[in-house]
Amino acid sequence: MLKTLLKKQLLETLNFFFIRGKKGARRSPVAIVGIILLVVYALAAAVIGIWALSNTLIPVFLANNLAWAYFALFGAFATSIACVGSVFAVKNRIYEAKDNDLLLSMPIKPWKILFSRVFSLYLLSLVIVAIVFLPAAVRYFVATGFEIVPAACLLLITLLLPLGALAVCCLLGWLIAVIGTKLPAKNFFTVILLLAFFAFYFYMYSQMNAVIEYVLLHSEQVGETLQKIYPF
Repeated sequence: MLKTLLKKQLLETLNFFFIRGKKGARRSPVAIVGIILLVVYALAAAVIGIWALSNTLIPVFLANNLAWAYFALFGAFATSIACVGSVFAVKNRIYEAKDNDLLLSMPIKPWKILFSRVFSLYLLSLVIVAIVFLPAAVRYFVATGFEIVPAACLLLITLLLPLGALAVCCLLGWLIAVIGTKLPAKNFFTVILLLAFFAFYFYMYSQMNAVIEYVLLHSEQVGETLQKIYPF
C-alpha cells in the first residue's frame, strides 16, 4: 500500500504537465511540450546562474582558505530557496489535501499516508536544493580537482539539506493553513501571501549584485559570521 501511495503522489506531481485546471481537463500535446520546454529552460537558467555566481565567489573563498564558508553560504542559500519553493506545496498536500478524508476512511495506516506526502515533498525540495548546491560543488571541484571523500560528503549534504527546508516548510505551511481558516476570504489571503513571497524574492534578486560585492570584499567577515551559525 505504501508503494501505491508513493506512486499516487508522484503522479499527482507529474499531472501538472498533463492536466489543466481543477476540472481535470487534459492539456493539448502542444501545451504539454510547451510546459516541458519552459520547465527545462527555467532549470537550465537557474543552473547557469548558480554556476556564474559560484564562478565569481570560489576564487575569493579559496584564496582565504574558506572553502567551508563557500559551501555553508550555498547551503544556506539552497535551503532558503527550497523553503520558498515548497511552502505552498506543503500547505496544499499535507494540511489542505482534498483526499485526506477519503484516504483516512480506508484501511490505510495514517503514517503511510503522511509518509507518502512528506516523501514527495522531500523530493521536490531535493530537486530545488540540487539545482542550487550541485553546480556550486562542481565548480569547486573544477577549481581544486576531484576527490572521492569530499564528493561523497557533499552528496550526503545535498541529501540532508532538504530535510531542514522541509521542517521549516511544514511549520510555515501549518501557520498559513491555520491563519487561513480564521479568515473569511481564505483564497484572497493565499493570493496576497503568494504575492508577498514573489515580492520578497524579486527584492532579494535585485539586491544580489550588492550582496555579491559585499561577500567578495568581506569574505573573512562572512566566514566568521557563518562559523557562528555553523559551529565546526
